[in-house]
Amino acid sequence: MLYDRLVWAERLDAVVAVAAVAVSGCSWLFVSTPPSVTPPPTVPLSCTESRAAPVLDTIVAVPYAAMAFAGAAVMTDSDDDVDEAIGTALLISGAIPALVYGLSAAYGYRHTRRCRDMKARQWQNSFQQPAPQRQGPTWDDPP
Repeated sequence: MLYDRLVWAERLDAVVAVAAVAVSGCSWLFVSTPPSVTPPPTVPLSCTESRAAPVLDTIVAVPYAAMAFAGAAVMTDSDDDVDEAIGTALLISGAIPALVYGLSAAYGYRHTRRCRDMKARQWQNSFQQPAPQRQGPTWDDPP
């Protein structure tokens, strides 16, 4: 029984490591950042408005965070070394991917919000009236 539990913990670590590498940070991969300043309304703004990537990162991060909390609970409530080893494996294999995906989600939410704000600002600027031209004598006017 002891051997079965340790093998299960090792397999869980391997599965989590493979899964974390296979689908690492959608926001870091797929969110294009807006420029640092708002371009004029005539220049098309190319950045990611969709929150799909950060939402996917959040959806993936939550179960990993739950696994880390479960591992911490197993560690604190255990009296034997096997449960403590399983709790440690759960904590580490949950906390690291949760941190990676959480940071990727925060990156994605931040940049998609900046893109939406910048596109809204650019749209508002397109309705502003141009500055009135000076109405005074010119060189072509006779005295």
